[in-house]
Order: sequence, then C-alpha cells, then structure tokens
Amino acid sequence: MKAIITIAAHDYGHHCQRSQNIPGTTAGQTRYEELCIRRIESFCASPEDFDYNLKGEKTITAYVLRFTETDPEKEKNGRQLVTQTFKIAKDTKVPPLYDESWQPFKGTEKLVGFKKDYYKKNADKYIHGKYQPCFDKKKFDKKDYNKDFISALHLYWLINDIRVNHTNQAVFEISVFSHSYSGGPILANSFQDQNLTPGERDPLDYDMRASDIYSDAGMIIQSEKYKDTLILQQLQDSINALNLKIGSDTIYYSNKIFFPDPVYGGAKNDLQRNLEKFPSKLNLITEDVFTNDASFRIWGCNANKLQAIIVETFADSKSTSAYPPLLDNAQLANLDDEKKDYLVYHKLSVSTSSMWDTFENTNVIDLVKTYLKVDKDDDAALNSWIMSVFSVVNFFPMTKLLLNGVLAYYIYLANKGKKVGTDRFKFICDKMYAALKPGKGTLTLYINKNDLTKAIFHSGVFGLMPAAIYGIDCHFAPPGTQGLYQEERIYPPLSGITEKYPIHEIARGHLTKSGIKNYKYKSFNPRTGKSSVYNAPIENKLMDFYFNELGFSLDGDGYLQVTQFEALNLLVSNPIKFF
Repeated sequence: MKAIITIAAHDYGHHCQRSQNIPGTTAGQTRYEELCIRRIESFCASPEDFDYNLKGEKTITAYVLRFTETDPEKEKNGRQLVTQTFKIAKDTKVPPLYDESWQPFKGTEKLVGFKKDYYKKNADKYIHGKYQPCFDKKKFDKKDYNKDFISALHLYWLINDIRVNHTNQAVFEISVFSHSYSGGPILANSFQDQNLTPGERDPLDYDMRASDIYSDAGMIIQSEKYKDTLILQQLQDSINALNLKIGSDTIYYSNKIFFPDPVYGGAKNDLQRNLEKFPSKLNLITEDVFTNDASFRIWGCNANKLQAIIVETFADSKSTSAYPPLLDNAQLANLDDEKKDYLVYHKLSVSTSSMWDTFENTNVIDLVKTYLKVDKDDDAALNSWIMSVFSVVNFFPMTKLLLNGVLAYYIYLANKGKKVGTDRFKFICDKMYAALKPGKGTLTLYINKNDLTKAIFHSGVFGLMPAAIYGIDCHFAPPGTQGLYQEERIYPPLSGITEKYPIHEIARGHLTKSGIKNYKYKSFNPRTGKSSVYNAPIENKLMDFYFNELGFSLDGDGYLQVTQFEALNLLVSNPIKFF
C-alpha cells in the first residue's frame, strides 16, 4: 500500500485564521491544510498525471501533520496528526481535515498546535524593513511551556513508526506546505538557541534543522541504488569528505542524533519524554519506508534577497582572465574548459547597502573602525584585523562570499601592481577599510561560479539533506526565488492538473527545449482584493542560471529537483555538472 505524508505548517504571518474567505478554500481550514487536501486528492483522482508508479494500487493512506491549533467549534482537540485511507478512483473526494472521517493517529491525541497568542514581533527577525512574528520563548520557558506542541520531531517519529508498525505501507511523497527560506521549511517559526552544544536540540525549537539529520556522530547512507562500481566509488568519496559511513541497503542514525539518551550521556527534555510513550523505537532506520521513486517536497518561496541580488548580478556579469591566486599555471593547464568556467572570476558591482544589510545585528562596524588604530607597518597586526572582520561572518555564507569577493578583487589589484611584503598587506587592508565603511557607494567583487555555488548551498543545506540521507529526490525552490499560489494566477491560465488542483509554483516562464521563455503573470490576491501584474524577469534570470549554468533539473512547478548523488556532491562542494 502506498502512503503520502503532508505537513500543514503554521502561517505565522496571517496566523492561519480558520476562515480566510479565500476562493476555493474551505471555511474552517487553513490555507496550508487546503493544499494538503488538494495534493492528496489529486493522487487519488488522477494518479496518471504524476511520475509516481501508482499502477495497480487500489488505495492510498494519507497522513497530515497540522501545526495550527484546531478549531474548537468544528472538532475536538488531539487532532494535530490525522490519517485516513482513500480509494484511487476518479470520483474520490478528500474531506476537510476537521471531518470526523479523519482519525487521530494513535499516540498523538494530546498534541496541540500553535495560535496567534504564542507570537511576538521579534527584533532578531528583522526582514525587509519589518519585525517578523516569531514564537515567543519568554511565554514558554523551560518549566512552563506546553510539552505537547507538535514538532518537526513528530515527522521523524512518524516515518519510523510506519517502518516499524505499518510494514505494508511505503511512502511515495512527503510534502511540506509552509513559508520557507534557505534553511528549509518553516513549520512554527520558532528559532534555536545558538549556545547549544553540538548534537543538542533546543526544547523550544519546533522546526526542522539540518543538524537533525547530520551530526558529527556520523550516519550511514543508503547505497542500494548505486550498484555500479564507479558510481559507488564516487559516492564513497563524497561520503568520506563528509565523514559519514556507508551501508549496504539501509540508513541508520544513532540515538544521539535525534533523541539524546541518558545511556549515551545526553539529557532528556520534556518533548523527548512526551515521545517516549510512542510504541516505536526512536532511532531512525528507513529500510523499506520509501518507494524507489519517492520524493521530499518543500513547497514555498526561498526569497533570500541577498542571494537573488548576487545570482542576478553574476548572471549579468562577464568573466575575467583572473583565477584564484592559489591556482598556478600548471594546475590550470590540467583543467578542461568547463572546470575553468567554474573557477574563473567574474567582475561584479553591487551596492554597499547589499553588504551592510547583511551586517545587521553583528559587530562588523565596530571591528572596521578599529582599523584606524592598527599599526600599518606590522604585517601581523594587519592580518589580525582582516581576520577579525571575517570571523564575524563565518556562519553567514552569502555575506562571507561578498567579503571574499571584495578581498579577491584587491588581491588581484595588488598582484597586478606587483606589490609585495608590508606594502601589499597595507594596500589590501586600506582598500578593504575604504570599501567596508558604511555609506552609499558601489563594491567591486571578484567571484567565481564555484564559490557562488558553495555559498548558496551551504546556506540551503537542509534541502539537500533528505535527498542525501533518505536516498529520495528532493524538490525545493531555487535559492533567491519567490513563489506564487497557483490559485491566484489568472494569466497565463492554468490547465490540466494544476487547474483542477492548484498548489504552488515558482514563476519560471515556459520551460522549452531551448531554455526558459519569459512572460508576465497576472494574479489576484484574495487577502487584499487586489489584482497585480507580476513580471518575473529576475526569477526567470535566476531559473535560467540554475538550469543552464549549474545544470539542475527543474520539475513542472519550477522547483529544483535534486537526486541523492547530486545532494552528496553539493554537500561537499562539487558542482553537479562535474559528475
């Protein structure tokens, strides 16, 4: 029997009012819940419109995790994780989630969801000129918070429970309907304590984190799909670079990764105690859980403004004749043209505001000012100053890329001017200080395609993890792009399966054999009651970059489609065109 898992995240911006008066949306259901319903029904009524092998299947078992508190006027509590089995038939209709035909999944009856009262305008989440509503930890300190909140951990547990207690089922899709960002889907808009020790999980963090999946404790990767000796060796090389372990046909995580256990020296938190009553084991082995053609889909935007600016600017730039200074002529002679294309610098110009917007809530400004007191005749002092500036951005890959780009440009100028010794250090640091002072102006950067790819996917590592670990394709929005609800698009008109079951898409234009053909979108927003013309030149430029320059596959809704092998290589900074 085939199964699908869908997740309806909490819409923290609009707080998922149960009646949103959105055309096509059932009153009493959140928008994300409605999308879960549509996705499930589309497979039941029109399985032939999808690439999954559902031939011969008579039924589909559906699971829905709901992150918004249920409506007490329409249903009882304890229905945050519900399930139901449906016939595969043209006339199948999937009812609203508050319908009693949906049954609470055994062991989850005490779970509760999120509501508006749990959020505040958080100064640490200042985005696009507004303070964003974030889960208010002060209301739920570690003594008093509700330990029964639904969490990303319940998804991990559900997958394992299907493996252990529902061995006749195989999951063909996990679909997450949510806001999203480069770090992954946003289920509750909580945030994690940055002072945790590696492998520890913040008990007040309810969202998915890359650290849930990858840890220094190591993990075993499924390799059944790669019997071919050459491919398996390449896969092993990637795994060695990540310090992982390879197994024959299963994936295994130590308990230390997901749920630290006192046997291993970890401390239990309240959420873990809550999960202990579940009947299945908590370590995750995914043997036979997923079908061979399964996928993990993160529906939503990935609208990182800085990523969009850099990719767009890079796409418009021209390559130089300069390469990273550590590459000598002998090394370059051994590279083919495509590898050289990834390594040659492009010259970019971006506004200084792009740089300084990313420095918010850091002490970069103070560090830059300290240059006035640095001994300009001391190589060590100059080096210490510039290293201190870079140390602030180590955990911000795109900002670090910008700084590296500025530095690379001035190193190039220093080399061109044949500067050596202290004069070289002083020249570079003087230029960096002048460039980094706050104010209006333009920065010149030297960036290559290889470093840009590394920065983008270091930021978006979560989207790669399910593919790398579960061995299933992962679909997520190209970094820097915005998404559109298909039901809001009025031109070009929807057709086929998207007309009947509109979900979400990236404004990519028409994908043709010769590339991507741009066009304008006309849409109507039911929340504002306003029509708009959405011209997607930037999105089309970004999509063209990922499709043609980086070699990614795009699915029919405009999302990147990444295989396990591609994900592993991206995780170790190998461009997928080099496979």
